[in-house]
Amino acid sequence: MKTLSIYLSLSITSSLLWAFDSSQTKMAPEPSFSKTIILSAGTEAQSREDQSNILAKKGDDGVEADEDDEDASKKKDGDPSAANSDKKKDAPDPKTDKNFVVIEEARNRFSNIARKNNQASENQIVKQLRNNPMPEIRAEAAKALGVMRRGLKPLHRAIETDGYLVRQAAYNSIAEIASKKSIEYFIRGTRSKYPEIKAASYKGLGRTRAAVGRELILTEGLKSQDVIVVQSAIEGLGYYNNPEDKAIFKKYIEAAEPIEYVMSSLIALTNHKGKDSLDLIYQTIEKNPKLGFFVRPMCYSIARNNPSFAATLVLVKLHQVTTDKDNKEYIEKLLTFRRAAGRYAMIKSTQATLRRYPNARGDRIISLKKGEIVKIKKIAPTRYKARIAGKVVEDFYYLVQLAFDDGIVKKDYLEGWVFGAKIDLVTFSKVAIGPSYDKETDDDEDEIDTLNASKQATDKDTKKKEDDDDDDD
Repeated sequence: MKTLSIYLSLSITSSLLWAFDSSQTKMAPEPSFSKTIILSAGTEAQSREDQSNILAKKGDDGVEADEDDEDASKKKDGDPSAANSDKKKDAPDPKTDKNFVVIEEARNRFSNIARKNNQASENQIVKQLRNNPMPEIRAEAAKALGVMRRGLKPLHRAIETDGYLVRQAAYNSIAEIASKKSIEYFIRGTRSKYPEIKAASYKGLGRTRAAVGRELILTEGLKSQDVIVVQSAIEGLGYYNNPEDKAIFKKYIEAAEPIEYVMSSLIALTNHKGKDSLDLIYQTIEKNPKLGFFVRPMCYSIARNNPSFAATLVLVKLHQVTTDKDNKEYIEKLLTFRRAAGRYAMIKSTQATLRRYPNARGDRIISLKKGEIVKIKKIAPTRYKARIAGKVVEDFYYLVQLAFDDGIVKKDYLEGWVFGAKIDLVTFSKVAIGPSYDKETDDDEDEIDTLNASKQATDKDTKKKEDDDDDDD
């Protein structure tokens, strides 16, 4: 599970730490910025000279061979001097406590600046990325640019000129920005000595959806010996939304081990728009309730990356599948964010039929599966009686929409009428997701803020009413 913790940190927590809500008009006062992180003219000149020296040294992966690179090469070649180097690195740094305060100050400052997300705020953070003498603060600046989806050129420059810590943060940020201008950096990153940089590169290639990226993921990324690299390669593959890849994800899910690959495959499927692929997500959770702790990262990925109607219905299904109260509340917030609060239904009969008209003699469109989630559009005004399981029941017909993808129907849903006695109603009311949650400190609130800040994954679902009708069969 140690590896899983690392993965969660790489895949999700980095976003959470830098979450912000651009829709807020009131912002907390910015903390004082320590004078120790402001460069003097002399320090700035020295920094530029150091960068020039770094540029003269290139490693195997096409980036600078800094101290960490040299030690990695020594270990690879069996050089005994690498052991002494490790001892030096393990020695406590007497400045650590002071640095911690300064770094926290910088992180808070960057977070407040990033909320504005304009050219002026970008310039402030870029200045620190270029000139600050502390690598930890330069790394925080690189992270902030990734959250803002700005500063691509300065991030590229940091990859070319800075050390491992900043370079890793810069790679994660350009993966978030996902510009095709970064493809050469991602390709170079896949040859890095560091698994973290490789992982960010494969995810970045996936997010750009470049053809060369899919080829590298399939031929190299998935064959890596590093767990976090394979995880990111799996997730990166999901962005291509290729139906053929479903078999790959299913293979990892059915293998069940390592558990990290199962999670990555489920996350990858959240980027697919095909109903069959999305259905595999909740089917996996239903079959193995122990995977319930994956519900939140999956729902977050859906809300962030997949605005399709089928994805919205999967959120509703996951709400019904999970027994955890906090998970349910979290999904309700995501549905509010997607503007998808409203009335849904779960098919409870094995003989439910979608009909063209709201009566028992209406033409059949398709048979509905038990457990299927549908969106309720309206209720027919007339009640009907039907004999079901030997009992006479009376109800309305409901006009519903269900996700559908047969390659023929142009819309991503089918619409028709279903008898109310064959469904269970599920209603989601709007919940507050903005400033009213400011005092809460859990990571999931940060996730919601990140979604608001990036203004992604808004579903175009409309919401109308509810209970209907009667049946057939």
